[in-house]
Amino acid sequence: MKFLVGLNCDYEPDARNPHAFLYDRYVDTVVKAGALPLLLPHLTGKDDAKEILDPLDALILTGCDDYAPSLYGAAAHPKTECVGPRKQQSDLWLAAAALARGVPILGICGGMQLLNILRGGSLIQDLPGERPDALQHRKSTGETDLPRHRVLIERGTRLHEILAEDRIETNSSHHQAIHRVADGFAVSARATDGVIEAIEQTDRKALVLGVQWHPEYTPEDKPTFGLLRALLAAAGRFRYGMETSGL
Repeated sequence: MKFLVGLNCDYEPDARNPHAFLYDRYVDTVVKAGALPLLLPHLTGKDDAKEILDPLDALILTGCDDYAPSLYGAAAHPKTECVGPRKQQSDLWLAAAALARGVPILGICGGMQLLNILRGGSLIQDLPGERPDALQHRKSTGETDLPRHRVLIERGTRLHEILAEDRIETNSSHHQAIHRVADGFAVSARATDGVIEAIEQTDRKALVLGVQWHPEYTPEDKPTFGLLRALLAAAGRFRYGMETSGL
C-alpha cells in the first residue's frame, strides 16, 4: 500500500464562493515520489483536526500568505499579508496535533514558519524592509521566474545527512523569514546572506523538517528527491511503529 501524505489547503475568502484549494504542483510532486496525496480542508473543530490525521503517514505543511504576527507577540508590519482566520486556526490545530502525535512533517515556506511560530519562535516580517542587505528572496513585479540563490547546509544536521551536500541552489519565494528559532528546533541551512533557510526538530524520534524554498516547483531536482525520499522513509517508520535516529 502506498503511503498517504496529507497536505493542508490554501484558502480563498471569495465573497460569493469561499473555497479551499491547492496548486497541482504539490499534488504532482507527492504522486511522483510514489505516495498518495490527501488534501486537507480547513476544519472548524480542534478534535476534527486531530481525527483527520488518523489515516495519514506523513504531513506536508504547504506555503501560503503570512500568519498573524500576534501569534508571536508582534504588531503587524505594513507589508504583512495575513491568511484568513479560518485557515490560520485550522493550520495551528493540525500542526500542533501532528507534532504531538509524532507524524513526520515537511514544512514548506509558510509551513516552516508555522512550525517555528507554533513552538514559540518569531519571524522577520519583511526582509526587504528589515534586512536591506539581504539577497533577493522573492521575485519583483513583472518577473516571471523565481529568483535562485545558494543555500549552505549545516554539517551534522539531519538535513545534511538527507541531502549529502554542503551547499545547494534553490528557488526563493518569500518576504518573511525566521528571526528567533523556536525551542526544540535547530537551524540546518542558511542562505549566503545569513537568512535561515531550513530548520529541523532536534528530537529525532520523528522527522520534522522545514525548508524556506519550494521543492514542489522542481520535482526533478536531486534535493527535492532527497527530501521526499526522507519523508516517505519516515512515513514507513511511523506507519509500522518504528523509531529511529536516522534519516
